Amino acid sequence: MDKKLKAVVCGAGFGQFYMEALSRMKDRIELVGLVAKGSEKSIKCAEVYEIPLFTSKDQIPEDIDIAFVILRSAMLGGAANEYTEFFFNRGVHVLQEFPIHPDDVRNNFRKARKDAVCFHVGDFYLHLPQIRKFTEYVKRLNEICPPSHIQMSLAAAVSMPALMMLRDMLPSANKMELKCVSDNETPFQVILGNIDGVPVTAEIHNEVNTDDPDSAMYLLQAFNVIYETGRLSLQDPLGDIFWYPKIKSSVSRYSSGAAAREADKDSRLKDGAVSLSFYGAQAAEKGTNEIWVQAIISDIEEMLEGITDKAAYMRYSQKTMTGAAQWESFNKLIGFPKRIDGVKASPEQKDMLIERITEFITEK
Repeated sequence: MDKKLKAVVCGAGFGQFYMEALSRMKDRIELVGLVAKGSEKSIKCAEVYEIPLFTSKDQIPEDIDIAFVILRSAMLGGAANEYTEFFFNRGVHVLQEFPIHPDDVRNNFRKARKDAVCFHVGDFYLHLPQIRKFTEYVKRLNEICPPSHIQMSLAAAVSMPALMMLRDMLPSANKMELKCVSDNETPFQVILGNIDGVPVTAEIHNEVNTDDPDSAMYLLQAFNVIYETGRLSLQDPLGDIFWYPKIKSSVSRYSSGAAAREADKDSRLKDGAVSLSFYGAQAAEKGTNEIWVQAIISDIEEMLEGITDKAAYMRYSQKTMTGAAQWESFNKLIGFPKRIDGVKASPEQKDMLIERITEFITEK
């Protein structure tokens, strides 16, 4: 890409991570402003990154090439969709952070095509190093034998990235036969079925605090891909990847009558669980914030590829729209998130829980 693109970021919350990412891509993108309401937080952000703060649409320069809309979408009561359409009308490429309603995903791709610009769903989760490694490990294991079962637990807000992961993991994750076997009275909804013939069990945390959406999530994503010889496990996008061999214990071990006194020949204990990718080492070296920023840079680079390569953009748009359609079907099964207010534990209780966990870690 010869021309350096002029960019603005909308949103001074998580948008700070996008501003940091863009500050490291100055050879390709020039960050020329922050679009926000003018709060003290947004004023500080503009000062840190030495850029103008635009508090209304008419202040945004006409020569912007790309906009990063890091605001709540309409499905969460935010103004992201409004800003995305505003930039499309100006002929500006747009990255809008998920979650985005499937209808809005489809409409945005259509509007982008009409206005001859690119639309990108901001999904840095798929670019996190542990997610990438886990997906690659599954694909390589699938070359030997197909998985016997997939277990996953996740927050509803990040279920679309999870489904996109499955599309990468499985040879052709186009056919889903799923059903919900729980009701919306519990925090977690349970989904059973299969994807391309592979049995799937999913637990979905389906609650949302609209005042502070991130505060109500008990977890992000956890996966167990089970094979005939063991399971590959990732318990968090920022967690370790483990291989757990299948437990094998022959009934012949009891023939001597003294099985408990004999040397342990259990293959699980002999081989043991294997850590394939230790997140702690990455976090110690880089820090969690740095890992988020690098994943965002990778996502932005994917968008830049789509801007310059029409074939790559067509592949991306088709894949994303298919994923959005599957996410729509998925959401119909679990229903609308249950709205909750605040948190159940007081700040004092949360501090005490953390202190107790620290005691466990330091116990000898």
